[in-house]
Amino acid sequence: MKRLIIKDKSIRSKYSKIDPFRASLKYLVMSDLYSYKTRKLANKKLIRLCKNNAKITKVNNYCVISGRSKSIYKDFRISRIKFRELARAGQLYGITKSSW
Repeated sequence: MKRLIIKDKSIRSKYSKIDPFRASLKYLVMSDLYSYKTRKLANKKLIRLCKNNAKITKVNNYCVISGRSKSIYKDFRISRIKFRELARAGQLYGITKSSW
């Protein structure tokens, strides 16, 4: 499981380097303030970027504790199993067991 956590961190760091450049190119393509030639050049560069660098295709949510890839709470970045364990132990502030 440690391997998955390390892999997730490396993918997120690679994406964070490319994301501002990709966002600026998308802005150039969508904006009407620039000339047609500029927008066309920006679109070509955007297409040339490796599609594997897209966040949708590469970055998955993994639990930071166990490395589990399914049923992750985005707010805490931990799986439902670890969330329950930590909440029961009282290590998550503001989380209380509900009772009717």
